[in-house]
Amino acid sequence: MMNVVDEDLRKIHETIALYHDAHYYADIEKLEQAFHDEAQIVGHYHGDSFVTKRDDYKDVLTAESPPASQDEPTYIKVLAIDRTDTTSFVKLESLMRGDVFISMLTLWKSASGDWQIISGVFHVESSES
Repeated sequence: MMNVVDEDLRKIHETIALYHDAHYYADIEKLEQAFHDEAQIVGHYHGDSFVTKRDDYKDVLTAESPPASQDEPTYIKVLAIDRTDTTSFVKLESLMRGDVFISMLTLWKSASGDWQIISGVFHVESSES
């Protein structure tokens, strides 16, 4: 039988997968599943500061054709997970649109038992192009 700790870790990884797929496929439904409706996304992208709420981020996500439609290479690697019973910090490295991102996500466990991103901070580590 799977214990609560293992189940929580599995659900955190599911949220990470939703986060990646939302970006790769420009999938608004997956974005809404991954991010709490009040979540904030903050970072620096090619010299520009970026601060927005989840619903405004939908426009950013769909402004260009999704990387999947162009068969662009992608990956996501979990660098660290630290958590309590109801909160989690996740550090990721990912390749998207030719850029290597380092993302730091704060998640919370909702009353339903699902894990959602409350805040995301990102940094472009390097460009592949």
